Amino acid sequence: MNGEQALIPPIRMLVAGSATGDQLALLEIHGSAGGGIVRHVHELEDEVVYVLDGELTSHIGAEVHRAREGSCLVLPRGIEHSYVVESGLARLLVAVTPAGLEGFLEDVSRTDGMDVERLITVAARYGITITGPVPEVPSICSAP
Repeated sequence: MNGEQALIPPIRMLVAGSATGDQLALLEIHGSAGGGIVRHVHELEDEVVYVLDGELTSHIGAEVHRAREGSCLVLPRGIEHSYVVESGLARLLVAVTPAGLEGFLEDVSRTDGMDVERLITVAARYGITITGPVPEVPSICSAP
């Protein structure tokens, strides 16, 4: 993984699961060029990602998608997914259903020096399998 990027990007909880009977959580995620989310699979949650600002390349299973401001991506549970930010900055609105990802985010945010091994261990407790690093910015998606 890129040692200059955080393993977990800055995340702000907008709506916690406790406010929705654990049916939904709503997050805002910020990213910068070359950063992203490690490849992973959720056993329990589906995610819907709406790109508020910026541009990213999303990997969903075997598919690669370019997502710009206004794009919406569906990340079903059980399917490996990740993304890498291509623009200078990106801001994403992420709906998670059912809720429950908050516990994972709280656990990883409490650790100053999160390393890959600890991330894998903590993720496993929440039904998340880390499957690989943040993808490289692909050259195949450089055309508009």
